[in-house]
Amino acid sequence: MNDANPLVLKSPPALLNNGSFGSECRWLVKHSVAGQILGLAFNSLRFHSVYDILAVNDGPSVKSPPLLQVTTSNRNNTMRQSIRSTGQYLWIAFKPLDFNSEVSVNVTVHGQGGYHYGNGNISMKPTVGNDTIFLLEVDDNQLVLLNFTSYSFNHPATLSIYNGFDTSDLLTTLHGNVWYPIVSKGPRMMVVATNFESGTFSAEFKGVTCGCLQMSTLSTESYILSGNCNSTCVWVIPPQNVLNSDLLVNLQYISLEQGDDVQILSLDAKKTVLGAVTPNMSFVPRLIVDSQIGALVKVTRGICKKTDDVVLVGHSTYIPACRKTMSPNVSELFQVTSPLYPDTYPILANCRWVISTSEANLVHIAFDKFKLKPNHCVTIQGSGNKTISFEGSELPDDIFVKGGTVIEFNSNNCKKSETGLTLSTSEGFLLNGTVADCGGVLQSSSGEFNTNISGSNKTLCIWKVSVPATSGADVNVISYTLTKKDDKKN
Repeated sequence: MNDANPLVLKSPPALLNNGSFGSECRWLVKHSVAGQILGLAFNSLRFHSVYDILAVNDGPSVKSPPLLQVTTSNRNNTMRQSIRSTGQYLWIAFKPLDFNSEVSVNVTVHGQGGYHYGNGNISMKPTVGNDTIFLLEVDDNQLVLLNFTSYSFNHPATLSIYNGFDTSDLLTTLHGNVWYPIVSKGPRMMVVATNFESGTFSAEFKGVTCGCLQMSTLSTESYILSGNCNSTCVWVIPPQNVLNSDLLVNLQYISLEQGDDVQILSLDAKKTVLGAVTPNMSFVPRLIVDSQIGALVKVTRGICKKTDDVVLVGHSTYIPACRKTMSPNVSELFQVTSPLYPDTYPILANCRWVISTSEANLVHIAFDKFKLKPNHCVTIQGSGNKTISFEGSELPDDIFVKGGTVIEFNSNNCKKSETGLTLSTSEGFLLNGTVADCGGVLQSSSGEFNTNISGSNKTLCIWKVSVPATSGADVNVISYTLTKKDDKKN
């Protein structure tokens, strides 16, 4: 090959096989320019016998290191697999039982990427055209650890990182800001660089043993750490674009020894510390994190007294985001609760519910449960931009708000305290709301109100009535007289 156009290789059809083809097809592909990478993609691969076999080697001969071997048992998976050489050669051999079986492949040329084994460095410079693919492989009993040493790329430049050499198991998608380690779930990792017209990065990779470093994926996953004395272990939950969902991090079991330390960080550019766990803590509340940012749990172990004991069990999942717009009809009951209610609420939550209704309507809000830790609060804002805030454990009075309403819950740092976040939680809250198209709030020692709905289409009226407290009285009683107007409105 001496140009960038794909080379198509096909086995001969059975009807042309008069014995002159022998029992095997071999192709040696060489690009004329050293340093170029060859790629291989299957157009078709049909095996008629369990004895059929196809081999792809990384080099110019049958003795070159194998890249791929295909039989009937793995043929279907192979069709999805990405294949790259380390240099300018590919050796391909197809040995069917007979030529009723056939193979057709495209061989492509790439200036960057390629196959890398063991440990080493990869880098990317600006390029125009097709995706650039790096295939990283380590020993069978190891995981691939990828650390970025430098990076400069932003959207639309994208790194898609997969477990294995096909696109069936996505680890994460990155748009810059990759200061944290990337860890595969097996001995293979594929890095696909897309739209890198102006982006660059450099990274180093190596094989590591299982048990200390782990990266979760979109599925619900657990992290279990034991041993690893005098080591720093990391559990990474990478950014994921999960629509209308938040990441929930749960350190459901923790048993630290003196000298151990746990930090929970956000994967933002500032490496924001979300919380710290010390040996005297046996409970850590669940945390809500933006799923498009991700989180990292860093465990630094000291000198262990019990080298095999489980130190930490973590669990990650995605829950519906506590951000919602509701449009209840008049007389219709709506309900708002803290996340995970009736269980204890997670910290770092910033929830917002918008109650959309006519400006002429009245929204009645009644709290049924209310228990919050200090620096966590619920705020309610009506259409007049008047905001009421509630905290603590005292059940609030009923609230009447005119027109549309915004309800917010903050379990992060509601008062912007200098002490910041504390790792504590409580039972949370439950409120019931009703939309009325008639009523109001009356505050006076005496007065009157009436429905005045004759001939109208009003369906629900609610009033809140309060009178001034009587000095020295233990009990204040509000008395009512109800009258019904006759047809002459007397």
